[in-house]
Amino acid sequence: MELNNLLAAFYFAGGIFTVVLIVAFLFEEVKKVNLISVAILILLSWWSFGYYLWLTDSQHSFLSFYFGIYNVALILIPVTYYFWITVLFNKKRNKTVFAGYLLALIFSLFYLINLEERSMDIFNLFSSKGLVFISLLILAYIGFYILSIVELTRAMMQSRSMGTRFVNRNILFASYLIAILSISSVPVFYGAEYFLYGGVVSIFIIVFLFVYVAVKKNLIDIKIFSAQALIGLILTMNMVEIFFSENFMGVAYRMVMLLFLFMFSSLLVKNYRQDVFQKDELEKMGKKLEANNRKLKELDDAKNEFISIAAHQLRTPPTVIKGYLALAKEDPNNSLDLETRDSLSRAFASNERLIELVEDILNISRIESGKMQYDFQPNQSCEKIIRDLKDTFEIKAKDRGLEMELEIARGNIPNITMDSGKIREVISNLIDNSIKYTIKGSITLKLKKTNYGMIRIEVLDTGMGISKDEIGNLFKKFSRGSNADQLAAGGIGLGIYVGRKIIEAHKGKIWAESPGVGQGSTFVVELPIEFSQSNS
Repeated sequence: MELNNLLAAFYFAGGIFTVVLIVAFLFEEVKKVNLISVAILILLSWWSFGYYLWLTDSQHSFLSFYFGIYNVALILIPVTYYFWITVLFNKKRNKTVFAGYLLALIFSLFYLINLEERSMDIFNLFSSKGLVFISLLILAYIGFYILSIVELTRAMMQSRSMGTRFVNRNILFASYLIAILSISSVPVFYGAEYFLYGGVVSIFIIVFLFVYVAVKKNLIDIKIFSAQALIGLILTMNMVEIFFSENFMGVAYRMVMLLFLFMFSSLLVKNYRQDVFQKDELEKMGKKLEANNRKLKELDDAKNEFISIAAHQLRTPPTVIKGYLALAKEDPNNSLDLETRDSLSRAFASNERLIELVEDILNISRIESGKMQYDFQPNQSCEKIIRDLKDTFEIKAKDRGLEMELEIARGNIPNITMDSGKIREVISNLIDNSIKYTIKGSITLKLKKTNYGMIRIEVLDTGMGISKDEIGNLFKKFSRGSNADQLAAGGIGLGIYVGRKIIEAHKGKIWAESPGVGQGSTFVVELPIEFSQSNS
């Protein structure tokens, strides 16, 4: 009796598992293979619960007609399983499947008619021991398990990849077990009252196989399906409570609760599916972006390398041209007229701009590729740099009719750690720009120490000024004022961008201030007094 109860518990658990999977698959996308999976699971649960009822009925009253109804599910399983295999592997076997269902229905009819038949007369063709019954048993039941094995064997042999072959081999192995265990149930069709140990094992193998195939063949999303299976378990337990209710009110209450629970679960699964889908899409987009970023980085590195090589090759010719122009213009033995000398001066100035442009391109290439070299040295004087640059640019300013002024705050201006050459280059570019874009007035250089630990350098001019809309973009690559070409043509906005990068490498700040167009501008550079080279 204890063994009887244990087997009944296993059949009940098998029925529960199949119903849980039915609910889980019902939430899935409508696919032919999923629908057939649901059909097999319905047949399994039908037969599992029927056999459970027979095992728990002490009088075995279900052995008659009602028990026969449950065994009809057992008859329909082989052809449905074969149908599932053909759809899973895209095999066109519609005629065979149709013939299988026709044979299964005829077999079911013969089985129900002969349910009480106990005659051993094999010459009675239509009896449970007759040739027609045996033929239908072999063709409709045993035959379709054999056909399933044949189809799976072909699929495995035709598999090209090792991964697909491995999965198909596992499906074939599980199908062998299912076929053997299910065929062991044949005595039931002859009225034998014995416990179907093989049947209960085959139920759990089929349940495991469906989940395995759904995951390996990418028929489901395992995260979503797990949530659906959990909801299926909750709904199934509520359905079980309905059957064990003792009165009508209990049944009605639990049915209403089951309806609300199903509606809520549907919304929950829908929202969860959307969340998982969006997360997966974001992960895919993230991976694509990561791959694109790698490609862009490779292209950017290749671009920087090309620019560096090209700029190095371009640097030599302008330098040579500069030397020859200087010789031609300054040679005292040359008797050049004023027009020729003016042309040489223009050519010299254009060549100088070309040299500056090449140098700016080289600096950008070094900065963006991380190859910019800095020679940070302690005890470097900003005051010396400012005084030297004032003397250097004073002649150029006077040639344009501009005053050059210098204002250094009283008290000692402390020396700092910096790359003097790079800082001189930045301040020189700012002064040169101020002279270029100022028609009249003055250029003022200021130097002082702030009360927050910085050395502040200012370059003030009375020139064309900068609009508020453009001042924020001034230090970006290839950025120039909209009216810059009115006074100085040829610049492309690289020098000031390079200057920003150099100041940032010194942990300093650089910015511009201007009241507006035509009202002059101020360029400010601040460098830290306390500077650690390891932080650069």
